[in-house]
Amino acid sequence: MDFIVQCKEIARHIINKLEFVFRYKDLRYLKSLFYPQTSILSMNCFAGHIYQDLHWAYNSPTAGLFFYAEDFCALVNDIEILKHPVLFKEKSKWKSANEKMPFREHWYPIGYFEGTDVEIHFLHYRTEKEALDKWNRRVSRFNFDNFIAIGFQQNECSPEIIERYSKAPVKNKVFFTNIELDYPGVIYIDRFKERPNSPDPYKYVNTYYKYLVEYLKRNPLK
Repeated sequence: MDFIVQCKEIARHIINKLEFVFRYKDLRYLKSLFYPQTSILSMNCFAGHIYQDLHWAYNSPTAGLFFYAEDFCALVNDIEILKHPVLFKEKSKWKSANEKMPFREHWYPIGYFEGTDVEIHFLHYRTEKEALDKWNRRVSRFNFDNFIAIGFQQNECSPEIIERYSKAPVKNKVFFTNIELDYPGVIYIDRFKERPNSPDPYKYVNTYYKYLVEYLKRNPLK
């Protein structure tokens, strides 16, 4: 059994190396666009993946967590919410989150910004203290003058939410979709058109990088 486990680990390591090679050109372009002080506010773990691949410090708290689309849209429309203290609650306002929790690999903390109902789902954290410590440390590095917001068509998303997101008073923002929508910042990925939601940003990171780079070549960061 140990031999099989070792073989799987070696295979996983080789696959990871190959995937990195495939996205190397896109990463070089992103590195030329995103300076180490650029903050990436993402709806899920995508920001963390970019920082990992570029070997930069996390200048954003959005790593190891996710937002429901409605909440992320509200946050991007009022970025000052990021400065609110984060509190915790036992249950989510989202029915689907509560229904899925018993089937998760482990329980995770659910936070929210004080004075709002905007939730943060700390998916890859096991305690409220761990989640809060890392959130506070990373949000203190967030560059409110130089950041890009990145949304995804997932987590109770709708065309109406994407439209409101596209009108947010944020100069640099994009939204990955599986459907064609004529809104500013929308990046339509035809490869995913048969899917109801944007798939895992880790599993399909090469695809997201490719489309993000193509978009930013046409629409450089402001």
